Amino acid sequence: MIFRSFIAMLSTAAVLTACGGGDATYTSAMESEYMAACVSEATLALTEFDLDANAVNDLVDDYCSCTWAEITSQLAVEEFLAEDEAIANGAEVSSQFDEIIYTCGEEAFADL
Repeated sequence: MIFRSFIAMLSTAAVLTACGGGDATYTSAMESEYMAACVSEATLALTEFDLDANAVNDLVDDYCSCTWAEITSQLAVEEFLAEDEAIANGAEVSSQFDEIIYTCGEEAFADL
């Protein structure tokens, strides 16, 4: 139940962050910005559940690390930046990114 509620909230949240630049490869700055935004959104989403703070930190770290790994393996930088821009302009999360969110959420929260 926690997993399904969390995924429903997070899949509508803008977990991407403007990373800028026209570079053709992912940078450590892009990773840092993404992770900060993801951790913030995921932590906020989990505040609605009665979970220990340490457990939340571990779950969020696992989830955000998974999503970043999947993003960088499945999406070219240009696709990631286009997704980010679309979300910033009010678009819904794409089905490809939604699948990443779901897969990583299912993995990170399997024991809940």
